[in-house]
Amino acid sequence: CLSAVELATPTLRELQRNASQASVEDSRAAPVELSPLRVVMTGCVVSRPGAEAQQFHNDGDSGLVNIFIPLVSIEEDGDGTQLWPGTHAFGSDMSWKAPDERAMRHMRSPAIDAGGLMLFDYVLIHRGLANPIVGGRERPVAYVVVALDGLADDTNNFPDTSVCDAIVGAPGTWW
Repeated sequence: CLSAVELATPTLRELQRNASQASVEDSRAAPVELSPLRVVMTGCVVSRPGAEAQQFHNDGDSGLVNIFIPLVSIEEDGDGTQLWPGTHAFGSDMSWKAPDERAMRHMRSPAIDAGGLMLFDYVLIHRGLANPIVGGRERPVAYVVVALDGLADDTNNFPDTSVCDAIVGAPGTWW
């Protein structure tokens, strides 16, 4: 996963520069020093045959970028991740409505070779597409979440305690 961050660093730095330029009103101001990039988390999710399409969602607050690394090749408009272009402008506001027919025509599900990279803002609305029982396949995707400002953190998706930390049979555990 760290190799993915290295490959994505030029793009991540460009995102940082764009964000810092947008926040500086005077274009004559000295360039803003870029924060160190910070890996917030890494992991892998697997879509199995029979999985339904996810609900549209964003992953959390701004300042974070997802790097998806599919471990199998994904065809355009196939069985990968569907992105709703432009919705990063909503920020983390989740009061938006489900996409209508017009919005659905603008959705993108890009082709990505196994081991390729797909970067998108944490607030971009997206979903994993359905994986049919017949003709479906195991669809693993490694991911890296990177903080552009070095400080942002994911406070929406994962609890402080992981299954590795939990004590089997302790109150509040599910196994």
